[in-house]
Amino acid sequence: MHNYEIVEEIFNKYKKSCAKLMRLGLNVDLITLFNDSVDTLEQGFAYLVLQNAKNKKTPEEAYVSQVNFIFSLLDKTEKEIILKDFVFNDNRIWWNNKHSRSTYYRLRERAIKKFLSYFDELN
Repeated sequence: MHNYEIVEEIFNKYKKSCAKLMRLGLNVDLITLFNDSVDTLEQGFAYLVLQNAKNKKTPEEAYVSQVNFIFSLLDKTEKEIILKDFVFNDNRIWWNNKHSRSTYYRLRERAIKKFLSYFDELN
């Protein structure tokens, strides 16, 4: 399986976990994933997100918190690529007005590798 497909699978599971938690009426902490104001992560905040992930009661809560933590470690460009390619993925050429094709693929590959390296570290 290619790295792109692995990250796609991770975010499909993430979305299913979020949906299940919402159906159960549990709080789904999506703040890290959708907070564009966090450009650089402070160490204290990273520690709190990680501790939060460790204290979750259900596997779905732990998974969502873990993905949120990893996502919080990415830079702004990497976050944008992950969100638009794997979370929203409604417009496959969203990058066309921002990057050349080669730049986009280079940035996407960097974001995927960084995300997976963090994911592998925690699993």
